[in-house]
Amino acid sequence: MIKLKENIILILIFPFLINFLFNLPSNNHIYYQSLLISFYCFIILYFIGRELDIVFELNSVSLSISFYLIGIFVINFFFLPLDQIALSFKEIFITYNIFITFIILLKSRKPKYFVFAIFLLIVFRYFSEIINLDTRNYIQYSSDVVEFWLPMSEMIYSNDLHFSIKNNLMPGYSLLINYIYAELFFLFIGETTLSFSLIIPNIFLYLSLLMFYEVKSSKKVKIYILTLYIAIILNSVWLSYLFFNSFMGEVIVNFLFSSFLINAATNSKISKSKLYFLFLGFLYFLKPFSSVLFIIIAITLFLKYKKYYQLYLPIIGFVINGIFSNFIFRNLNTQNVYLKIFSDNSEKLFDFYFQNIFLIFRQEIFIDKVITLFLILYLFVKLKSIKDKKNFNILNLILFLNLFLVLYLYSTIWKDIELGSAYRYIFSFINIYFIDLQVSINKTFKRI
Repeated sequence: MIKLKENIILILIFPFLINFLFNLPSNNHIYYQSLLISFYCFIILYFIGRELDIVFELNSVSLSISFYLIGIFVINFFFLPLDQIALSFKEIFITYNIFITFIILLKSRKPKYFVFAIFLLIVFRYFSEIINLDTRNYIQYSSDVVEFWLPMSEMIYSNDLHFSIKNNLMPGYSLLINYIYAELFFLFIGETTLSFSLIIPNIFLYLSLLMFYEVKSSKKVKIYILTLYIAIILNSVWLSYLFFNSFMGEVIVNFLFSSFLINAATNSKISKSKLYFLFLGFLYFLKPFSSVLFIIIAITLFLKYKKYYQLYLPIIGFVINGIFSNFIFRNLNTQNVYLKIFSDNSEKLFDFYFQNIFLIFRQEIFIDKVITLFLILYLFVKLKSIKDKKNFNILNLILFLNLFLVLYLYSTIWKDIELGSAYRYIFSFINIYFIDLQVSINKTFKRI
């Protein structure tokens, strides 16, 4: 009987796997050569993260990698006025990594993982010139990449952050995502100018898998979730494009926001990390609605641990941005574009068109049969453990608030625009759905 109950989850996951394997031969959106090379790059990032995890005692390699990626943006942003008179992006990147190296050598007795990372990076950069990816059949499904994500990443890469904010192609759009693309391109490819390479976003597939691996659960549950995630994400052309096969903003939002949120939910060590709360505040520079929901994470942790730095550190980035907007970029429109939408359309805040909510589910979500089946599985597992006091947690809260904000926006202020982007906003950190499912399944197994 116990075995039967345990295997129910496997039975429920099995159709997703069969569907994936059946479609695999015709899935032309999967570029195996790029995935293989990006796995090598992921190993380098993993070793860097593993070393930083030892130094900062975070108890999470994926969070340490997030620290590494966001850290240079934070430092650059603090000294933003110096950009126009001092260092370029590439010089800042080199200086930052020298600084990271110094910290590791100072705090780590035997930095073997960092040495491995440097060795693998040297080897990769030596042979990178002979790498020739065949992406002739690649399709760019969104104009956002061509019109914003790629050109702004190139602008940062070839100039600096200050210059890019002044010449932003979409004033008010934050540039943290573009900055991280520029970082990774310079780290692994390093050409004179930034151009599209599948290797960079493909790395985030493995970073997501690492996140699931780190969640505290049985090996069996980890295998279930990893299998389910691969079967759903890789099977879908659009989900692959959104989360690891393009320069879309969701690629980075999904990893960064998820890594901070899952550690807030499961890792008590971060409550003592002031760096965590400082960097948490810079999630404001991501896309909606993570650029708002980060404050819910801070408030939740403050209510739990009662440390005042958990409240003031997360707003430092917002405050500095306000100062820069009023003094350095006084004549530019640098207000967060989504906050501006609310402030400029206050008369529409209570002018509802509820039919859009129905249309979003019918035309954008339920039309995707695989995602619909996954949501049914997710709700089934959550309802199965509804009596568990810890069944409702910060993961559920954030998912619910994100859904509420999307539906609210599309039924009021955005009621007259196309509904296609609602799908992206609802699933912008899709990893959290899988992680919450993983946590719930593990609790269910423990009760058996």
